[in-house]
Formats: sequence, C-alpha cells, structure tokens
Amino acid sequence: MIKAVVFDFFGVISSDEYWQFVGVEKGQPTTFRDFTDEVNLGKIDWQNFLQKIADAKHTTLETVKKVYDSEQLNPQIISLIDRLHTTHKTGLLTNAHHEYIARVIEAAHPDSLFDSIVISSEVGVIKPDPRIYEIMIDRLGVKPEEIIYIDDQSRQVEGAEAVGIKAILYQNYQQLIEELNKLL
Repeated sequence: MIKAVVFDFFGVISSDEYWQFVGVEKGQPTTFRDFTDEVNLGKIDWQNFLQKIADAKHTTLETVKKVYDSEQLNPQIISLIDRLHTTHKTGLLTNAHHEYIARVIEAAHPDSLFDSIVISSEVGVIKPDPRIYEIMIDRLGVKPEEIIYIDDQSRQVEGAEAVGIKAILYQNYQQLIEELNKLL
C-alpha cells in the first residue's frame, strides 16, 4: 500500500528555466552540470554559482538572477500535492541549493504541503545517489515500497527505483495523473 508521494522540484513542481537559459539538455554532462552539481552539493554558495553561470554565459549576474526569479510553480501540481497530503504523507526531494529553494518555499508556502523536505545542499548528497532517497525514506518513516517518487529526469527515477521506491518519470500533468491512479 502506498503511504507517501514524493516530488522533485525543478521540472515537476516548478518550471526549470536554468537549462533553457544555458542552452543544454537538462542533466547532460557539461560545464553547466558541473556548476549545478557543485552548488547542489553545497560545495559553493549560491552567489558564487550565479557568478560562474554569468561568466560562462558572458552575461551579467543580474541576468542570471532574473532567470531564477522567472521560475513558476505549476498550480496543477501544487493542487495535486494539496489533495494527496490529505490522504498520504508527501515529500519534496530536490537537487538544489538551500539559499535559493528556501526563498521559493517561503514565498509560495509549499512547505505546508510536505511532511518532509530534503534539499541536496543541506544533506551533501545529490540524486541519483541512493543515500538521498534513503534520507527521505527515513524522514517519512515509511518503507521504500510504500513511496511513489515523481521526477522529470530518468536517471533520478532509476535512482529511486534502485532503492525499492516506485517511481514515475514526469512528462506532463495528464500522464502523471494516469500513472498515479494506477499506482494508488
């Protein structure tokens, strides 16, 4: 029986303007992924990350900040999480830097929708490392097979499945609802 549903942030709950801005496919091995891995692991701070992107793109720091300021929460997904939260534990599991994501959570208040929030830069591990999924499992207090994890990257979905979590590769809202209904 499913007791928890866990969501990725970028590309599921929120738009993911960064990858469009840098002009590479999300998650592909590039300098830009190296930058995101550094910041998501907490090895560099948020401002240093933004400056590295600005330098690499030959643009201003203000331009890069505007990219992140343009991120939009998906109201359908927020509504879905709100409904699920009445019957299941819900979680947020994201590769992100806490300086950025804390601002978003504070402004939009999705923290009230989640029983647990795991941010990679706070725990020092990024998806698809099994340890980050295990942290979420422990914090939710459920077994891996009692969780559905939703992410827009196949390697993150595979990481969840490797520790026994049922996972859905998010493509669009309708597809997500159909797959969730099968698993719930």
